[in-house]
Amino acid sequence: MKSQTITTADGKAIIAGGLIVFEVADVVKLVVDTYMPDETVKEISLTAVHDVCCLLTWEQLQQEQRSGELDKKLKVAATGELRRYGVRVLKMTLTDLALTRVIKIVQSTSQD
Repeated sequence: MKSQTITTADGKAIIAGGLIVFEVADVVKLVVDTYMPDETVKEISLTAVHDVCCLLTWEQLQQEQRSGELDKKLKVAATGELRRYGVRVLKMTLTDLALTRVIKIVQSTSQD
């Protein structure tokens, strides 16, 4: 899954990207209910990452990643969303997790 920026519960901007391993338990549900099955699974997985990470502080994210609890929470969140599409989540983990800064570039249009 591609990296995305997320604001944590303590207001820190982070970048998080991950990996999902899944199997299709009901191909009919997946194909009938989605236009692009692979993209749908990726996008729904990204929302699960966002939903879990934005509820935790930066310190909690680090602690839970080290203990393995974060992977469990991510898997539960993704499973809940993907079940209706006939997808079973086998593993979900973050491969990228870091603090980030947002830089705003302003260009002057005056000819001084």
